[in-house]
Amino acid sequence: MTAGSDFSPSEQWAEIGYQLLTAGVAYTSAFITAVILMEISRRAKDDDEPDLIVLLSTKARKATRFIRSSVAHILFLFLNILMCAFFVVRTNEKSFPTWMKTIEAVAALIFGIQLTANFAASYTKVNFMYRNFTTITNIIGVSSAVYSVSNDFFLGLQFVRAINALHHFEKAKLPFNISRSTRELWNLAFTVIAFVFVFAGAIFIFESLGDPPGIIYDSTEWTVYNAFYFMIVTFSTVGLL
Repeated sequence: MTAGSDFSPSEQWAEIGYQLLTAGVAYTSAFITAVILMEISRRAKDDDEPDLIVLLSTKARKATRFIRSSVAHILFLFLNILMCAFFVVRTNEKSFPTWMKTIEAVAALIFGIQLTANFAASYTKVNFMYRNFTTITNIIGVSSAVYSVSNDFFLGLQFVRAINALHHFEKAKLPFNISRSTRELWNLAFTVIAFVFVFAGAIFIFESLGDPPGIIYDSTEWTVYNAFYFMIVTFSTVGLL
């Protein structure tokens, strides 16, 4: 099998595209499901019939109470940090050994169960899908893991898990007492670290991929595609190429 570092630039762009496509399909499927369930719930209310969707959500909320506990938030915090660490190791070593694939696959399964449980327990499932940004980053992380464990490509999208780590850090109750001002300072520091990591990861991915296929520097063959690309490059790098 081809080593991750041996992928050509076009193959690398394709691999990242497949990961994003997998995430997009998963998100769209879940969003459509949410819309259908909310429509069923609305019709039940209009017909003065028992709202089975709300009843099921209530039962799911009770059954999955542990997922929203402080202990669970701490566990998810460390698991998300571990996936971010894997991203750093993978990109530094330009490889993805079997033991890391196994751990990432197990983590993806756990995160998938978490997503499903929170979706089932949500009373407003559509809002859960598009107002909760951590839902989107979680789906991207799970989809990237599911796709990347099947090959040796070393670039992934697990850096977005820093956002989920921040979410769980803010929700978790620490096992020791600290003042409110100290906690707010810690939250601020973690927020800065998380967003720096996400933007650094995104820049690393695009810098590693290089220019997309079809981008050319010949001014005689300038296209709107080129113009959009270089506009984004200019804005994201303050004009430094």
